[in-house]
Amino acid sequence: MTEFNVNEEVQKAAEKLHKELQEKSFSGRNPQLGRMVNCSVCDSRHRAAQVCEQKFAMGSSRRPVEDQILLVAAKTRNGVLGAKQFKGKRLKPHPSKANLQLIQLTQDLFPMHFPFYRVPEPENATPEEITKQEIESATNAMTAARVDARRMLLQKSYLLRRRRRRQQDISRRINQKKDV
Repeated sequence: MTEFNVNEEVQKAAEKLHKELQEKSFSGRNPQLGRMVNCSVCDSRHRAAQVCEQKFAMGSSRRPVEDQILLVAAKTRNGVLGAKQFKGKRLKPHPSKANLQLIQLTQDLFPMHFPFYRVPEPENATPEEITKQEIESATNAMTAARVDARRMLLQKSYLLRRRRRRQQDISRRINQKKDV
């Protein structure tokens, strides 16, 4: 085997480079290839150096018309980024049955609470101040209506549970008499 005479500084630099390369990942050792990405356009995994372009339906006829992208494909978030980007849990989930009852009862009770929270308008108030006061009084009235609605629903569920429990007790008592 042939030996080479290498300067100590060069030898240390080579060892340091070799050590750094061993610690790096494949994409770190080969930056020209780029890192791996999950492409939302072609729905596959490939290197970042490969760029995919979206192809939208063009025009209303079968042949494409230049610079005429369909609005649905281009303007919605799913058309631009793809539906896969927005999968998962809803941002505003549909209300449950209990929450729908709460909302309905709150809306029914709001007109009864609103007159009590209304603040009289000051004489020299600006329209912005009046609007803020109206919003604040409406918010307070809605909060009070919601508290009352929640209280009413809890009372209703409590009475229903109590009636069911009472019916169970009566039924058990009847069944015990039959067994004896």
